[in-house]
Amino acid sequence: MVETTGRKSGLPRQTPIGGRREGNSFWLVSEHGYRSDYVRNIQACPTVRVRLNGRWHSGEAILLPEDDTTARLSQLGGINSVAVRAAGTGRLTIRIDLDAG
Repeated sequence: MVETTGRKSGLPRQTPIGGRREGNSFWLVSEHGYRSDYVRNIQACPTVRVRLNGRWHSGEAILLPEDDTTARLSQLGGINSVAVRAAGTGRLTIRIDLDAG
């Protein structure tokens, strides 16, 4: 789950996602890239929270349009990656650098 700040409302918005934590970063691929509301929210305010193993972690989201999403999805693995690879249009890699602590 990723929590962004609504770009119009200013309210917290939660979106189910799939991805993988690697060290102090969480990686994911947005299925519809810049057309996804949570990606638009990240563009307006990159400060986010990610729920991992029942705990919320704050971080800064970075959009990586030059990243190879096919290769990234292979690295991430899992059923979500299969679905994103099959149905995704305009895919976009996102790295969330998690705050220490």
